[in-house]
Amino acid sequence: MMAELVLAERIAVEDNKRKLYPEVDPRPEKALIERPRDAIFTEKRNVDARTAILVALAESVDLLRIPFSKKELRPRKQRIRQLAEGALSGDATKAAIEAAQTAIAMAVIIPAITTTVITTS
Repeated sequence: MMAELVLAERIAVEDNKRKLYPEVDPRPEKALIERPRDAIFTEKRNVDARTAILVALAESVDLLRIPFSKKELRPRKQRIRQLAEGALSGDATKAAIEAAQTAIAMAVIIPAITTTVITTS
């Protein structure tokens, strides 16, 4: 499904020999990285909801270390925490972040519980 969306948006092209999706246009990826960079490494007080949610989700699954080094992120931990908690955006964004984090937690916890129940029964 995601591959079809990527191809439809002309972000990548399919190589019929292998399932590789080289970039056709690097702008979407650069924009996706630039939004959190701007939110994390500046002192902007009002961060838009989409960016706050993106940072919160990326932080909760440890994806910020992919585009940014640990050395870059370490001094910005408090700022990242503020973004992830919704402190720099509105109440609706805070609620959306909490809902997304809960969904991620459930996606991890439910399979573990199910596996435990099945193997101990």
